[in-house]
Amino acid sequence: MNRRDSDRVPLQMVVKEFAAEGERQSMTLNVSSEGLYVNRLSSDADTPAEDLALEIQLPGTSDTIWATAAVCHNRQLEHFQGTGMRFLSMADKHRRLLKRYLRDYEEKLNN
Repeated sequence: MNRRDSDRVPLQMVVKEFAAEGERQSMTLNVSSEGLYVNRLSSDADTPAEDLALEIQLPGTSDTIWATAAVCHNRQLEHFQGTGMRFLSMADKHRRLLKRYLRDYEEKLNN
């Protein structure tokens, strides 16, 4: 059963994660307007159980999106830890920017 409300787009971009433990970077594997999946080095794998603040720079633009996200699941791989997150809050302007960016990016993939 698919628990997602929107399709994820295969897209790699850097995400800064902010938690009580500090800041770290991860790389997205896929993104939707509702959430994302990231990988980070296993050495940085202490994923907090609490919500995270995220800073996302949309590649090829000057747009930066801020959001909070909840960790839905973690997966430990050999060299990486993968984490699925669902956006909890995001400014309406940022959500519109993200949706438009993903729509345009997906159109480029399909052409």
